[in-house]
Amino acid sequence: MEYCLLHGLGQSPADWAAVEAGLPGQKILCPDLAAWWADRPVTYESLLEGLEAQCAGREEAMVLCGCSLGAILALDYAWRHPRQVSALVLIAPRVRMPRGLLRLQNGVFRLLPARAFAGQGMGKDQVLSLTRSMLALDLTPALDAICQPTLVLCGEKDRVNQSAAREIARRLPHGRYEQAAGAGHAVNKDRPGAVVRALQTVAMMKPPV
Repeated sequence: MEYCLLHGLGQSPADWAAVEAGLPGQKILCPDLAAWWADRPVTYESLLEGLEAQCAGREEAMVLCGCSLGAILALDYAWRHPRQVSALVLIAPRVRMPRGLLRLQNGVFRLLPARAFAGQGMGKDQVLSLTRSMLALDLTPALDAICQPTLVLCGEKDRVNQSAAREIARRLPHGRYEQAAGAGHAVNKDRPGAVVRALQTVAMMKPPV
């Protein structure tokens, strides 16, 4: 079994360290999303192309897990390449972007100095470019088409995303919702054990024929 872990915006592969430690002896792919922008525009589309290039040619289907932005990518990839994905764990996913919130957020970002983005893995202009490219994103049509067993996780304290996460789990043909006790938005950091259990659970499930 191979696992692919996709971090969120403002995170890095290091944020999966405790999850990786909970899966000893397993094949784990944990890419740095920022590396996919080396020679490309900073857009959602370039991220998806980077994931497709990373996973191309694999003979064995993967268990795909993503947090926030990574969860959106995981869902989109599974929709486009169903034979490459055996199961999904989606942490705080969205299928439609909250446009009003994104526009407000971008307005705030424009007023912040560049140094405020230190440690984000990307600069101010890159963050603005990425979020602008996601304003029209809508993965609603993917929900009815995802045949893989899917566990949707959301932190107990992540009230902003709980409603969307529950709805996604309800809409997925083989989806299930779980709430991570005491966790905020970044469940992979706050409650890595919950993510490990979720990954082990879906890995044992057989995709519907």
